[in-house]
Parts: sequence; structure tokens; C-alpha cells
Amino acid sequence: MLTNTHFVILAVVFLLFSLLGVIFRILYYSDVGVKFYFIRFSNVVLLTLVFPVIAYRELVKHRTDYISKINKDSELSEEQKSMLKRKISSNNTILLRVIYNSVRRFKENLDFNIRLLNHIKNETGNEIRVKVKISIEIKKIKENQENFQDKVLSMFA
Repeated sequence: MLTNTHFVILAVVFLLFSLLGVIFRILYYSDVGVKFYFIRFSNVVLLTLVFPVIAYRELVKHRTDYISKINKDSELSEEQKSMLKRKISSNNTILLRVIYNSVRRFKENLDFNIRLLNHIKNETGNEIRVKVKISIEIKKIKENQENFQDKVLSMFA
């Protein structure tokens, strides 16, 4: 009879072998030497994580364009148009859809990223290093210094 410990062991083994399968797939299909394996692995992982973020940002940014294209399409019925508009109108729905498609198409996305990096290496002759730049914007609220001091004093006094 299987106990909770057995299920935990099976889950850990499954995750370990899934991770090993991904690593072996990246290394098998990569056209690089042994000393570039770490660079290729980090590039593929970064691209696999960054492309869904870019897709989400672009979908949210160009939402009105997509809605206008849906409205102009004469082949769709009114029910289909309203359903598509509902899917596009919510940020949470878009986020869940991007995550769902990223998980569902993980193997295809992984292979695409490997082929993309192989193509770039064949064209340039060098292995590139993918870098991600993250910027956080902090907006300061300007208030009167006296008003600020009153608020701080009222909070801690």
C-alpha cells in the first residue's frame, strides 16, 4: 500500500527526471562545444521565461487594436465576438492564458528557443549571451514637508 511518503518520493523523482530530460534535450539539440553548455543552458532558460512575459506585455499594450480587429471581423458571430472581447478585457484572464499556453506548449517553445540560438550561432559564428534588463520605476509623491512631518508624527506619536 502506498503511503504519503511514497507519493512524496514519486513526486520528487518525477520532478528530478523531468528536469534532467529538459537539460538533456537542451544539450542534445544544441550545436555548441562542451565549454559553452552552461551559456546555452542559461540562454534557453532565460528565453523560455522571458518570452511569455513579453507576450503578456504586448497583449496588454495592444488590447484595443485586437478588440477593433475582432469588431471588424465579419466571419465571427456576435457571441464569438463577445467571448473574445471578454478574454482580452481582463488582465488576469490574459495572464492565465499566457501561463496556460506556456505550460501546454513547453516542448515546442523549448525547441524553438534552441533552434533560434543555433541559427544565431550559425549566422554570427559566436555563441551569444542573452541578458535581461529589469527596470523598476518608483514614483515619489511630493507633498509639503510640514504635512509630511504631521503624518509621520501622527503615525508614531
